Amino acid sequence: MNLRVTYFTILQELAGTEKDELNLKEGCSLLELIETRSSTYADESFTYLHVADGKRIDPSLKFLINGVDTHRRSDFETELKAGDVVAIIPSLESEKSSLGFPCLQHRLNGIRADTMIFGGT
Repeated sequence: MNLRVTYFTILQELAGTEKDELNLKEGCSLLELIETRSSTYADESFTYLHVADGKRIDPSLKFLINGVDTHRRSDFETELKAGDVVAIIPSLESEKSSLGFPCLQHRLNGIRADTMIFGGT
């Protein structure tokens, strides 16, 4: 099945792209998608998407499926469907917004969360 993943802020930098078009197996869960993406890109992506123990997805991240927050959709076992658009949005308040990624710090300096405009579809 084909679907699209859209990245924001630091995740765009880590992935090197604003969005990916993916072809995944039918019935793939959100968790499987996240693990696929975190293993596809550099180690920094895995570190960014997971808590320190590396076993759980960082709860400060937002995952939207077709614009709906996954916290309203049960959990990461949500089954994805062909044509879905998954957005991965980092928390700007998280320590991870720059911690461990000094090469990205310059992009965050002077940016306030209330002035950021998220674009792209």
